Parts: sequence; C-alpha cells; structure tokens
Amino acid sequence: MIALYTYHATPGKESCGFLNTNDLAKFVSISVKYSLKHFGRVKLMTNDYGKQILIEKYKIDFTEVSTELEGINFPEELWAYSKILSYSLQTESFIHIDLDCVLWQKPSAKQIKAPMLFQHRESFDVETGYVDLVKAINNTTVSYFCKLAKVNHAYNCGVVMVNDLEMVKKWKAVVDEFVFNPANSSFWNSQSNKSQFNYLFEQHFIACLTDKVEFLIGENED
Repeated sequence: MIALYTYHATPGKESCGFLNTNDLAKFVSISVKYSLKHFGRVKLMTNDYGKQILIEKYKIDFTEVSTELEGINFPEELWAYSKILSYSLQTESFIHIDLDCVLWQKPSAKQIKAPMLFQHRESFDVETGYVDLVKAINNTTVSYFCKLAKVNHAYNCGVVMVNDLEMVKKWKAVVDEFVFNPANSSFWNSQSNKSQFNYLFEQHFIACLTDKVEFLIGENED
C-alpha cells in the first residue's frame, strides 16, 4: 500500500489554508515523515506549479511524484475535486492523507484489509449542515442518487484508504455528473458559496455508494 497526498496549487492559493507555503511545507514534511515510517512509499499527486513548491523549493521527501493533475479544469471553489481525481488515477491500494493531517499511528491489520477506510463517520444528527446541502441539490441530475440511498451520514475524508478501486471509479462518475453535467449549470450559477458542496460530493456521495468501510476513530470525533 502506498501513502498518497494531493496538492493542486494555484497562484494566490498555494498555502491551502496555512498562513503561508513555508508553514504548509513544514507541516507536510512532518506528515510525510510518519507516512514513510508506516508505509515506505509516499506519493504526491500534483500539478507543475505544486511540484515547483513542495518538491523543487521545499524538497519534501516524497518517494514518488506525479504531475497528472496538470491541465485539469474544474471550478476552483470545488477544491475537493482534485482529491477525487487523485483517488481515481491510482492503480494500486492507497491511503490518502490530507495536507493538514498527520497519521501518527499506522492503521491496524484489520483496517488495512478493509475495502475502504475513512477518518470517521459524521451523522446528520450532529453535522446538520449536510441536511441543507442535500436539499439544495434537489433539482440537479444527482438528486435522485441521494434520495434513493436514504443515507443520513457522511464519511470524513481527512484520511481515506482504498482497496476497492472499482468503487472509486463509481464515486468519481457521480461527482463528475454533479460538477460537469451542463444540465446542472443553472444550479451552480445560482450558488454564492460553491465551496460548501465539497463536503457533500466528497463525504456524503461515497456514503451513499457503500457501507463496506472501517474507521480510524469514532463517530464525529476530531
């Protein structure tokens, strides 16, 4: 299994929520150190600009680097799309770790064998914002998908482990339908805060697709 990170860098947003790229690089270096200890191989999925920053400037010790994210086009507010694409491009089992996450301990043998593993489960009873998001997409081409599933939870994707690569393809297909189908353009044009839907298509859509999962920590814990 390979540890995986995604960094799709764009000018002006290189720090990905950190104060600056120096802080980002320091944190990612620590995260990569632990991932190397646990898995031996650590891969960065990025674009040319991201490679310039994390590899050429800060020289973080990834064992593999791919710039397959170069040239991809998606609304910049939908930052989670680059992660979905990154998952889908893998040809072997992987564990994806967010740039602001450190995997202090390696998952257990049981967890490693699971079809999929997530950081934790998020119930709509606690994370109530999901309810409004599901209602908001009612007139999109994927509204039927959420309704048929009748799922009232999501899976936090701070850490995502995948052995079932076919499920990732299904996941990406639904996300692509939501994000890129021209029939949904009026929906997207009407949204003043598109970024909130990252949590829906990354964390709820996969919960609608499968229940064959394990979790690193308990429900709704950080």
